[in-house]
Amino acid sequence: MPAGPGAFAGRRPRLGGYTGGMDNWWVNALWSLTPTVLAGLFFWMILRLILRADRTERRVYQQIEDEERAKAGLPVKHDA
Repeated sequence: MPAGPGAFAGRRPRLGGYTGGMDNWWVNALWSLTPTVLAGLFFWMILRLILRADRTERRVYQQIEDEERAKAGLPVKHDA
């Protein structure tokens, strides 16, 4: 049955797809920002883990070097 000129008066036609709950501006803003925030947190966490691992590795390497210098009778080298 074809729609007449006043068939959709006062309401929007549904064209398929998602038809629910994104009419609220704040909900839409939250859903828009969530992927960016999560990606940023993930990137920050990975960088933090890398930097901490590097700091720990340098500390352990310095301790090993100090022990080896002490065994060889050399003075301990302190880098600033």
